[in-house]
Amino acid sequence: MPGPVRVPAASPRPPTVKPPDAAYLSRFGANNPAANAAIANVRWADDFSWWGFGSLNSVCVCAWLLLVALPLLFFAFVAPSLVYEHHPGLILAAVALFVLTCAFFLVVSCTDPGVAPRPEAIGDSSKRSLPRKPGSAPPTKPPLLYQHPGEEYTYCSDSNRYVRGFDHFCDFVGNDIGEHNMPFFVMFLICLASFSVFLFACCALSGYYLFTVPPPVVHFVHNWWSEAIAVALLLLVFSGLRRCAMAACCQSIIPLIMMMPGANFGVVLLAVLLAAVILVPFVTDMWDQVTPEGNPASFYMLVPFLAFSVLFWGMAVHWLWLVCEGVSQKMWLRAKGWRKTPTDSTEGTAKPPDRTVAAPPKTTAVATGASRSESDAAPSKGRTAAAAPAQTKGAQVREMV
Repeated sequence: MPGPVRVPAASPRPPTVKPPDAAYLSRFGANNPAANAAIANVRWADDFSWWGFGSLNSVCVCAWLLLVALPLLFFAFVAPSLVYEHHPGLILAAVALFVLTCAFFLVVSCTDPGVAPRPEAIGDSSKRSLPRKPGSAPPTKPPLLYQHPGEEYTYCSDSNRYVRGFDHFCDFVGNDIGEHNMPFFVMFLICLASFSVFLFACCALSGYYLFTVPPPVVHFVHNWWSEAIAVALLLLVFSGLRRCAMAACCQSIIPLIMMMPGANFGVVLLAVLLAAVILVPFVTDMWDQVTPEGNPASFYMLVPFLAFSVLFWGMAVHWLWLVCEGVSQKMWLRAKGWRKTPTDSTEGTAKPPDRTVAAPPKTTAVATGASRSESDAAPSKGRTAAAAPAQTKGAQVREMV
């Protein structure tokens, strides 16, 4: 029986393979203009009004509520005692800082972060997809493709737009932080941190006068039952905080907060103050004689104002350092190897996309304006999925030719 027939290794191409025609090469080859196109369905600068670049989400709404509610509580319950004991100039200074902070918050939330203007159209997205199968339903009108805006623009998947000098998307303000609004963002952090420190100092001063100014309004009392309840409540609160810190919704936020400057010292100081706020009402008579000039509200407001002071001063120092070094927050997180932990959604079923941060490429420096390789990386899943068939076919064509 004769052996199997071998095909000569020098055969350049099987005889059944038809060489690709010029139309195929122009469609999927490296010279195709669609290979340099931006992601389809991206929003450009002319899609927004001059004041409507931000978005409203639950985090942004909670931020506005905290920014407005806590100062109002201060002006309602703490300010009267300060006016009684001191010059009303303290309240005027607090009002000025409050107005300045809200103004910078509005500017950062609503103005243009550096969204790319609409570039020249180069066709539609059908040029980046494979031909339809015979008998399949015709697709809807494909969206237009535009040229990539340039290497200084980075694509943000949270807002679906290219941003010049992209730093990060801030849920707190509901807007991208880019080249145009970065100075206002840093000023907002500095004003908010200064405002929090000022309110904390005013509350501490008001609480100090409750215990020391003769005749003191608050006196220490000894009661075993009250002290036992205070200790039990203290253990319950710290246990609840520990369980909250280990919850899935906090696993991606707390590690990021602890990376800010002074976070460890702030946590220790906040824990001590929280313990004092829980224990002191049970071992004193601060609620026996409450007057507008001497009420314990300032004592309870020490905790949130200290938390804001530590958090936002750490953030302000952090972003000042990033600006001076010319490093974006996104690149800094990549260098730190930070990864956002996927958590369940509110329905408990869907999960956000995996945002695993890879190691930074070997470049000479990391600038605020990220390169195009960064802008079209993992977040641009739509572009990758659309361009993958074209690139694969182009590689096969080059191998065959």
